[in-house]
Amino acid sequence: MSEHEEIKSFYDTVYYKNASVAVSTSNHLRRLARKFVTPGLQVLDVACGTGEWLLAATERGAEPSGIDLSTKAISICQQNMPEGEFHIGPGESLPFKGWSGFQKVMQNSLFWSRMPIF
Repeated sequence: MSEHEEIKSFYDTVYYKNASVAVSTSNHLRRLARKFVTPGLQVLDVACGTGEWLLAATERGAEPSGIDLSTKAISICQQNMPEGEFHIGPGESLPFKGWSGFQKVMQNSLFWSRMPIF
């Protein structure tokens, strides 16, 4: 089993074991969205999890896209934001066509990335 498969298995069977479609958005994320998101903004969240940040951005009119290793997390995103584009996979391999066109790219899990970014 590869390292990504091991991590995916952990998130699907342990971390998101009891996750539900009823995702809540914190006041902190709503404040960030008010500051950085305008209607029509294309937002990509790398390692988006169940999409709390994307939900806050969508409430402000953003067009959400996300990628995460967890099948369960992406399923929750798709159910909560059917207009969005979501993919299962590692953040190191972005499958989005023209992904460089995103106006905001968020990555709360930057410290988990194996990409040499610094």
